Amino acid sequence: MPRLRRFLRSRTEAAVSAISSADPVYIYDFVLESIATDIAMYPPERGGVLLGPIGKYCVSQFIFDHDAAATGATFTPSLAIGKQVRAAELATGREFKGLVHSHPGTLDRPSGQDIVSIQHALECNPHLATYFAPIITAESFQDSLDSHELALARGKLSFFLAQRTRDGTITIMSRDVHAVPLRDDLIALAKHYGAIQEPECFLSHLGSTEIAAGCVVLPDQTEIMVMVSELYPGTPPLVLITDTTGKTEQLQISWQLDIAAGTRLLTALSDAIPSGVGELARAYGPTRTRPFTLDATRAAVAGWASHWYRVPQHEPSIVEEVQSGLTARTPISTSETVQDSCVLVVGAGSVGSMVVEQLVRTGITSIVVVDPQVVEASNLSRSVYEARDIGQNKVDALARRMLGINPGVSIRPLVDRLEGIDPSTLLTLCGEADVVVAATDDPQTQLIANRFAYSAGTPAVYIGLFDGAEGGEVIFTLPNETACYLCAASNRAAVLSDNEAPRLDYSTGRLSSVRAVAADVHLVTCAGVKIALCLLDSGVGGNGFLDAPRANGQSYVFFALTPNFLFFPQVFQDTASQHAYQTVWARPVRASDCPVCGDDDKRQAPLAHPLESPSVDHILDALSKHADDHGQ
Repeated sequence: MPRLRRFLRSRTEAAVSAISSADPVYIYDFVLESIATDIAMYPPERGGVLLGPIGKYCVSQFIFDHDAAATGATFTPSLAIGKQVRAAELATGREFKGLVHSHPGTLDRPSGQDIVSIQHALECNPHLATYFAPIITAESFQDSLDSHELALARGKLSFFLAQRTRDGTITIMSRDVHAVPLRDDLIALAKHYGAIQEPECFLSHLGSTEIAAGCVVLPDQTEIMVMVSELYPGTPPLVLITDTTGKTEQLQISWQLDIAAGTRLLTALSDAIPSGVGELARAYGPTRTRPFTLDATRAAVAGWASHWYRVPQHEPSIVEEVQSGLTARTPISTSETVQDSCVLVVGAGSVGSMVVEQLVRTGITSIVVVDPQVVEASNLSRSVYEARDIGQNKVDALARRMLGINPGVSIRPLVDRLEGIDPSTLLTLCGEADVVVAATDDPQTQLIANRFAYSAGTPAVYIGLFDGAEGGEVIFTLPNETACYLCAASNRAAVLSDNEAPRLDYSTGRLSSVRAVAADVHLVTCAGVKIALCLLDSGVGGNGFLDAPRANGQSYVFFALTPNFLFFPQVFQDTASQHAYQTVWARPVRASDCPVCGDDDKRQAPLAHPLESPSVDHILDALSKHADDHGQ
């Protein structure tokens, strides 16, 4: 017997080479758990078969051989295990990889008899290029593990494989082995989220590729499925989440290779799926910290990504909190009438964009914005737009920005010229609005807004700047109470000289671009916004801000943005301590034959006279004739 032992030992040392520098073998940790449970926790020798994806150095399945012929020093597989292996190969598409069995004591290398058996197995299976032959030793180990060893719940696994060489001989060598930590990571995940059930690991398919998977069921029955390849956690997993309604979707995660491998999955999912109390819900917002809306359409306008959130019960939503905050320190908007009003804003340039933002910050929750243009770099100096908005439609960029201020605001962007809207639709828009604000540099558009707003019985505000931005104007109209914009604009001709009035660009029909700093533009704009808010609710009305002007018919406000502008020196010549800024409130005369605000028999219903696109000369002639006919 001693001579036989020396012979077998010499065969072992000659046949088993040093650790190979070739690709390592990967084995899923749930497979290691099964091996530890069925083999390492019992006295040797015990064993079973290993299976895995075809052509890969990967072990994804272990089948324990219950019927093996085994003693304390020998292990012989049963015939029954061979039938199980063939059935598994046919059913799963995996292939037989080899045998794992335990050794007594500290014998953590293939024995001489093992070598004979391994060589015989490869000879009987010519389709196999390699044969896995790991050894389990249950004795505790004091030193650190080598690269071909893995720790088990008790003892260790030492990995060896046999490989055919070109000359037909068989070489047995140790091989680096890596545990794929799916089960361990899922246990950490389940603990983090307070899952009651232990995670379940299994094998699945992604297309034609086999993949390991595991499932964690959260306390609210939301299911998280993690699917990994043998290269995990070096490569990110595929994560699917199924909510309580049964809807399944892929979870987008950030996979950070610069943090410890054992915490990557927990870190990624903690960022994507918050823990804590409250119902887990799919929603949208600019950050993962709090949901802003459940509405995908609204989120698309705002540019918000979808995230998973914990929605606490009995806690105000961000919309309720923001709306309450917007009105908390704005006395003019304390009335529910103002908050629930709808405003139609025509024009989204330097004036219009500021109007919309001020209305939203005041608590207005419903705004329709009409403008056909896109944001240009030159708009950034005097408007609310940002560099990222360049090239976007103004109304779309404005809607995105406003949702960032109040997630509950309803912004309806219309990319169109006012005259491009169907007349009946335009009349409806004006009729549904509580106030119309016209802030364009196009006289034609202003006159159309005037015609339809006045006919619909809707108050309107018209905001503009004079050439050179030395002055500006705000005109408000109250149907059947004040003169309309056409009459007011005609009255303007009697006050302003040709050098002071807004000038037209004859190539476009629009007002020439006014060079002005944002402060001047916004001063006139903010005055127009305050007037619009007062028109929305005369009961709140800025403590009666418009009471006196309305009583006197003063619906036209001139602004002097520079000293000694127009007639202002004459008006204030005997008043001490005067300097720009100054205002004069004027009373436009309503012409009896005005087709908009004149006598009933002179008015022209908008739908009875379809919209036209008059020439520049036609606009000038209309304003001039209107002024001349009434001696203004």
